[in-house]
Amino acid sequence: MLAWSALAPRFWRCLNRTPRNKIEKLLQIKQKRNFSSTQGTIARKESTETADFKSVKACDLSLPRKVHASRKIMFPVKKTIYSQGKRIRMDLPPPRLYVNAGSVKGRRLLNPPVYIRPMMSKVRSALFCMLTDMKLLRPEYRILDIFAGTGAVGIEALSQNVGKAVFVDSSPDCCATVRENLERCRFSDRGDAFCSTYEDFVDNPGRFQVKGTFELVTLTPPYEEIDYNTLMSTIATSSLIGPGSVVVVEYPIELGVMPPVIMERLVGLRNRRYGRTVLGLYGVDPEPPLDARPEEFEAKKGTKLNKRADAVRIAEEARESNETSSDDN
Repeated sequence: MLAWSALAPRFWRCLNRTPRNKIEKLLQIKQKRNFSSTQGTIARKESTETADFKSVKACDLSLPRKVHASRKIMFPVKKTIYSQGKRIRMDLPPPRLYVNAGSVKGRRLLNPPVYIRPMMSKVRSALFCMLTDMKLLRPEYRILDIFAGTGAVGIEALSQNVGKAVFVDSSPDCCATVRENLERCRFSDRGDAFCSTYEDFVDNPGRFQVKGTFELVTLTPPYEEIDYNTLMSTIATSSLIGPGSVVVVEYPIELGVMPPVIMERLVGLRNRRYGRTVLGLYGVDPEPPLDARPEEFEAKKGTKLNKRADAVRIAEEARESNETSSDDN
């Protein structure tokens, strides 16, 4: 009897005790639910350079607001942000990338051992649907994939009948991964990868033995590291694009709306939103089937794009009024 009375409290504690792994899981879920996007806000510096278009401005980018309870946090919680193309230690598996369509449909692509944010598969599929309608996937055409990362965009174009592809990335690991992916898809003879910044490559393509113009140029930069003013101005004045060329730029919704005309050379063709990602397509002297649609670059009322555009316009008006008042004084 005494033995049972001594074991009773311990026995009941064993019945009521929650397993340690379950407690840790509950705490992890609670921590994720309390995760605030403001903790990981990425503050971009305002650009001091002037450009012909004022709608494209540096902005504050926030992390995703909702994180599924069954998955780990996909971005660092600290206020610092890891630079794309830098080695980091994270226990998250890299995203699985596959070729969506074409001759090597379903082929898995390798990931570099660095932090990258590749274009989502659904966005890539939507992009190539538009390019197919524009009849830009031809064997005699060439594509220039800047900020290549894994090379998924350029390899997708090669798989869908584009003749040649040139990949540019500032990370040596990314360039090595692009070459490996080209070998896996048996496109080594149709693609070249160059390790360089986009400024050096665009300003001096002859240094890399690249000549002529490209019919298709894709820009998928890291949002938190690139000034879109400088990027679009550099591409618009480049000798790598000519009449009939199409430039595709991926940008975040927090940036607002890109202008319908850039540097009096790039004319807006399409502007489509996919969640927090927006694709802008521009053409140089577009002719049918490349029809200009400037109305797609106008923010609709009540949308986040419209609010951002209004904020940029108000800030510009305030700055101009301050400059005028200071000149009068």
